[in-house]
Amino acid sequence: MSAQQIEDLQVRLTHQEAAIDALNRTVARQDRLIVELRERLAEVQAVLRDLRASPLGDDPGQEPPPPHY
Repeated sequence: MSAQQIEDLQVRLTHQEAAIDALNRTVARQDRLIVELRERLAEVQAVLRDLRASPLGDDPGQEPPPPHY
């Protein structure tokens, strides 16, 4: 293998290492974002569960008409 081929391989390796490092940073950032989004989703689901519970019961017919009727 010639010196030029070895140098070319070294350059390619350096570029590949930089690309792998950039990809690792991206994956780590996305992982943090996914964790944050899952936490927010759990909060929204809890709020929705609280909103679904009607103080009047499950029958919407028991709900009084709005004041403008």
